[in-house]
Amino acid sequence: MFVVRGSSSTANVKDVQFRVLLRADDAGNAPEVFGLNFTYKKSSYSANEAVYTGKTSAGALPKSASVDITATSAYAYANGMSAWRFENMMLMMVNSRGSDALFEEVALNGLDFNGGWGNWAYTIFKAGLFGHNAYTQFAANPTLVQQAIADGNIVGLYVHGGKLKTTNSDSSSQVIVYAYETQDDGTVIFKTVCPRGDVSELTNGDVFGTCTAEQLADAISGFGKASARGMMYVVGSKVKESSVKRVPAAAQIVDAATIRLSVDGITISLPEDFVAQKSSTLGYGVIAYTLASEVKAGEKLAASKFYYDIIVNADGTLALPEALQSKLAAGDTANLYVVHNNGMTYTAKIISVNTLDKHKIEALAKVSDYLANQPSKVYGEAAKIANQARALIEAASSIEEIEAALKLLDTKLDYPWQDDNQGATAGGDTTVLPPQTGDAEKFAPFMLIVMAMAAVLFVVCRRKHS
Repeated sequence: MFVVRGSSSTANVKDVQFRVLLRADDAGNAPEVFGLNFTYKKSSYSANEAVYTGKTSAGALPKSASVDITATSAYAYANGMSAWRFENMMLMMVNSRGSDALFEEVALNGLDFNGGWGNWAYTIFKAGLFGHNAYTQFAANPTLVQQAIADGNIVGLYVHGGKLKTTNSDSSSQVIVYAYETQDDGTVIFKTVCPRGDVSELTNGDVFGTCTAEQLADAISGFGKASARGMMYVVGSKVKESSVKRVPAAAQIVDAATIRLSVDGITISLPEDFVAQKSSTLGYGVIAYTLASEVKAGEKLAASKFYYDIIVNADGTLALPEALQSKLAAGDTANLYVVHNNGMTYTAKIISVNTLDKHKIEALAKVSDYLANQPSKVYGEAAKIANQARALIEAASSIEEIEAALKLLDTKLDYPWQDDNQGATAGGDTTVLPPQTGDAEKFAPFMLIVMAMAAVLFVVCRRKHS
């Protein structure tokens, strides 16, 4: 933040220049500038300073406009993050405009290691991390909010919570505005959602509210902290891939109480203080999981119930709590998320040994079906692939390794295929026979003898005719 001290009645600064300096690392990787935004205000809030730079002018506002809203509660997984409500506001906004982010991914990535969570001047760039067009602007007022929504954006505001229907009447609160409607008498009604609600308030719908333009203006000007008063956060559609990457990992079973993470066969060992240092050390973070039996189809990931009782052992493996072990033994699956504060999240599925054995049986049956349905010309090549898949499945210690083994069955087979160990070759033509069993095993040699005798008789007949 750049602050110019002096009298607001005189022009102390005439021009401001911005310069962006990008530095590459030793490998030549350089950051990418996705968007550049600046906003300014006088020392005190004024609703008349702002100029909207979007498409819809104040005189061309439609009677109503709205965007989808995905409300979540961060109470269950705030995990000591003092400004969780601010991070939850950003989570709602990006998820409502096309992302499927987790609370921890929003909170940890782009963390201000000096200021901590809730750096109001800094945090809007988190929307850019997830691929959204987004910006901040001072001098928020109801008309600006209408214009932003009419252009397909969702708007976050600092407000006096006691002047609107929110779950917290604190003078320093937040609210998200996602829709407005103009009534026949000209009254503008805004639809809002409060990011500070707990799980029961979210379930009961208490986080949702409405207000008039006059009430919204009063709540904005009544925000308790002068530095952020009048700030609005505008988040648009998702226009590019997220910079926060999810990396599929294998949760290898060490024993009923322990798993080991690996990616592409390389073991991932987490530091023992991985969670404790999440807000002070780059590359650290949070370990969370959901239960497959509790996840509802069609909902955003952040709407699920999360658990945080997996801990890191001294050797970098993960220790499963007894409650989770019992769930897994009963056939449930845990969806694991290891969220780092440097833009990476490992994902994996945790299952029990018994469930793993069941998956192996099913996978081996698929391999047998694959081989049984192969044409004779490629049977030899298919058998080699099937044997390789079988070996990997039998050695697997995670469901991800089984799934990787089954992908071998998608290998394109070359035609024609010649195998010296099977079939017979005559006149350059190759016939590859699949293995024979039962009566077919006895019948196949007899057929070959009959075919050979027929060939001899044919040659003898030709000689007699000649």
